[in-house]
Amino acid sequence: MRPCFRAVVSLLTLLPAAFSVAQAGESPDLSTPRQTFRTFYEAVKSAKPSDLSPLDVAASCLDLSTVPESARVEYGHTISLALKDVLERVRPIDYSVLPDAPVGEPFVYFADEAGDITLDRFPSGEWTFTAR
Repeated sequence: MRPCFRAVVSLLTLLPAAFSVAQAGESPDLSTPRQTFRTFYEAVKSAKPSDLSPLDVAASCLDLSTVPESARVEYGHTISLALKDVLERVRPIDYSVLPDAPVGEPFVYFADEAGDITLDRFPSGEWTFTAR
């Protein structure tokens, strides 16, 4: 297994419940696994060294509830960039294979002995990336 993937999975295991950050009054679309994935990936792809604000949107797709509030922005940005790299390495990104229903069981996007990349729905109705 690649060390980068192992590190990201290790970091994701620290994220067990739902936390959402909206950027400038916008609510990111976290209504289905597909929409959460699309929101995350499009945001993280559009981040530039001169403009990191898209990483706030990407981080809203992650479960950061156990991260101290004072560290969420930096941690969310770091995890978002690392997760993007892992997602691009494990398989080609194809939104059409992702569930687009607002209710359902947790969706395991990628399973590995080091951990899974999973999207799960929380009582608020939002889907986020979490580790299981």
